[in-house]
Order: sequence, then C-alpha cells, then structure tokens
Amino acid sequence: MQQFDWVRWIDDVFLDAQTPRYVVDTLVNFLGLDQATGSRNQITHLCDAHFSTDEAGGEVIAIKLSEARQIVLVPRDASTLSEIQLFAHLVDLGIQLAQRRQQLITESLLDPLTGLLNRRGWDAYFESQRAVSGVIAFLDIDDFKGLNLEIGYQSADDRLARFGRILRDSVRATDCVCRWGGDEFVIFFSDANEDGVRSRLQDVSRHSEAVIGRSFSFGAVDLPLDRIERGAWSQAISRAQQAMRKGDR
Repeated sequence: MQQFDWVRWIDDVFLDAQTPRYVVDTLVNFLGLDQATGSRNQITHLCDAHFSTDEAGGEVIAIKLSEARQIVLVPRDASTLSEIQLFAHLVDLGIQLAQRRQQLITESLLDPLTGLLNRRGWDAYFESQRAVSGVIAFLDIDDFKGLNLEIGYQSADDRLARFGRILRDSVRATDCVCRWGGDEFVIFFSDANEDGVRSRLQDVSRHSEAVIGRSFSFGAVDLPLDRIERGAWSQAISRAQQAMRKGDR
C-alpha cells in the first residue's frame, strides 16, 4: 500500500484506541477542528473538514461520529479524492475496532447470567475509586440447592437471573452489585450505614421470596477507607460473610 503521510497516525489509532471517544478526540485534533489546540497537520492540505449533521452529497466524504453528528471532508481537488476516501474508511474501521474492544472489556466484567458484575468487574470498580465509605453486604440465597432439585437447573437459572434483576433494581447507581459465585452475591452501598442497609435488605429479601420463591440471608459491615487497599475490602467481605453465617442481621 502506498505510504501516505497520515498512515503513522492511523497506525497509532489502531494500536492505542481503547474507546471510540479516544478515536474521535484524536481525529478532531488531527483535522484541526479542535479550536482549543488549533492543530494543523499534513492531512489538511488534502481537504477541508467541518462538523455536520446533514447527509453528505457530491464529492465529499463523511466520517460518522454518532447518529446525529459527523465530520465532512471536502477534497481540495479531484486528485485527492481517493486518498481522502481511504483515510475516512480507515478511521471508520478504527472507531469500529475501539467499539469492539470496549464491548469485549465490558463483557469480561459482567456475569452473563445475571448481568451483574463478576469478580473481575468488582475489582475494576474498586480500583477506579480513590476512596470509599459505606457498607459491604454478603448475600446467600436460602436453600438454592433445594430449588435446583425442585424445579431443575434451567428453571433455577431463570430464577437466578430474575434475582439479579431484583438486586440491580434495589440499589442506586452509586452502589456496586456483584455475583460472587453460585448463589452468593456482594453489594457495596456507597455512603450508607449498617442499620439502613439491613432494613433495606430485609425488604428486598421479602420481595425476593415473593418473586422467585426464595429469600436470602445476609451480613453487613461498615467499610470506611481513606484510600483503596485490596486487603481492607477483602477483609470486609470476609467479615460480612461471617456475620451472615452467625445470623447477625
């Protein structure tokens, strides 16, 4: 392939783009559309670029950024049209690649049955926090093995998925819910207190029993941390699990 001047930038996008936003931001800067930087580069002598919400027509090339926004490239003359088309095509591929990478990362953090975070997602959540303060609760569905024997594994999995939705609908966007494994779950209630969490979980347990035929046992402990330390919140989970087993609800 002919080595155009802008190929190095494309290579960087394919190598480094973890999110579509990264591709879009670097593209805007690369085309000189970021008024804050006023960047100009070797591709600007081939075309004029501007943002548009209208469908592109004639001898212009559009790079779609979203459903309502695109960048239109207008070749300076007919001789540059094919090069600009190639450039736009590769940028589109870069955006698609970043979207796929982001999707795969997201999927790797979720439990496929319940849609809740898995342990990797739980770790990622706490690693993204600078400091946390709240309550950690450990939950175990009551006699779930008996439910498996009673209605079969497939039907029990359906109940488990419904239970995941119950938990997700029972917390705030600032809280964090994780399927710890099997019929065990962990919830971090941000900026909450133990008494409030216990009262809320007792209500959720009664709702769970009405919806899926099973309540759950739980234990809850405070987690005030000025900085994130893996050992500290791991110990809090163990304490919450012990509190559940002791029936300290």
